[in-house]
Amino acid sequence: RALCDHLRGAPSNDLLVPNNAVDTAKLAGQPQRALMIYQLLMTRVERLRSAGTLSTEQILLFNPELTSLIDVLGACERIKNSPIPFSYS
Repeated sequence: RALCDHLRGAPSNDLLVPNNAVDTAKLAGQPQRALMIYQLLMTRVERLRSAGTLSTEQILLFNPELTSLIDVLGACERIKNSPIPFSYS
């Protein structure tokens, strides 16, 4: 939802229900909420790893999934910002 709102240029306030007030404060007023959500997810995964809740094998499963999220964000922004050739219009 954050990516969709970002690409349309109309961020909504009912984006998600964060787990704590810190997440709410970080997301408020962010121009690229999708990127901030990715950073929050990576921070949480690292926190769980350092606490011993997630094993190394589980991290290896999470990392490609989270990385693909940021790859999709970049690809969508490139498509959005690509000029349309005159002959296509």
